[in-house]
Amino acid sequence: MRVALLLLSILPSVICECYVGAGVVDGGTNVFGKYPCDGTNYCYKLDIWLGSVHTVTKKCGFGCTTTGCRDISTNKRECCCKGKDCNSAAGSTLLVTSLAVAAAVWMRI
Repeated sequence: MRVALLLLSILPSVICECYVGAGVVDGGTNVFGKYPCDGTNYCYKLDIWLGSVHTVTKKCGFGCTTTGCRDISTNKRECCCKGKDCNSAAGSTLLVTSLAVAAAVWMRI
């Protein structure tokens, strides 16, 4: 019984969630929602710039095998990341990372 309860409590943290959807950056329409990505721990994000229009597509990273970004062409960039909600807005991800680094440095002093 205890083992079953332990497995049930761990399961939600094992299933990776990613943001899924598409939208136009800077005042455009964005439709993103969190989605469970069974079968992968990666999330994917594709940025496309067409003139002054910047679109973003986010989904589960079933084709990803490593983390990082690469330029597909002069106006397309794809990124794979690993972990829950890692393909959220870049600014919030940078903020969380910066706060974590600052806290780690502060705790060692």
